[in-house]
Amino acid sequence: MFLDLTDPIKDGVIMFLSRQRRLTQFLPEERIFAMQVPANPEYPFLRFGTPIPTPYESSCWVGTSLRVTLDVFAQGDPEEDPGEVQIGRLSRILVDVMNHLDLGDGLGIVTNDYLGTSRSIVDQEADRWRAMVEFNITAVQTAN
Repeated sequence: MFLDLTDPIKDGVIMFLSRQRRLTQFLPEERIFAMQVPANPEYPFLRFGTPIPTPYESSCWVGTSLRVTLDVFAQGDPEEDPGEVQIGRLSRILVDVMNHLDLGDGLGIVTNDYLGTSRSIVDQEADRWRAMVEFNITAVQTAN
C-alpha cells in the first residue's frame, strides 16, 4: 500500500520555513513558495522544487519518502553584497533550519537527511544565483 504524503509534506515544509526567523531575516516569508512561483518574483526567493515520492513501510507505519529540492535564488550587487555570497549564506541557513524540521500535526518525521547543495550562476550580467538544496524526508501519518 502506498500512502502519498507529498502535498502534506510540501505544505509542512513551506509553513515551517515561513516561521524561521533566521531564514526570514534574509528571505521574506512572502517569497517562500510552493512549486508554482509568480512571474518575475522579487529576489531573493525560495521554491519547493520537484518532489520525488517513494513508498515507505515499516512494521507499524505506512508513509512516504520524499526527495525534495529546495531551490533558493538570490541576486546581488558585485561590489556591495555579491549574489555568490548571498546564495552561500541562504543555503547554509536553510540547511541549518531544516535540521529542526517540524511538519506539524498529523505527520511524524522518520528521517530528514540532507543530501547536498549545488550552486550555479543563473545570469552573470545580473549577478543572479541559484542553490539547489536537497533532502530526503520520510514521514508517516500520525493522526487522521
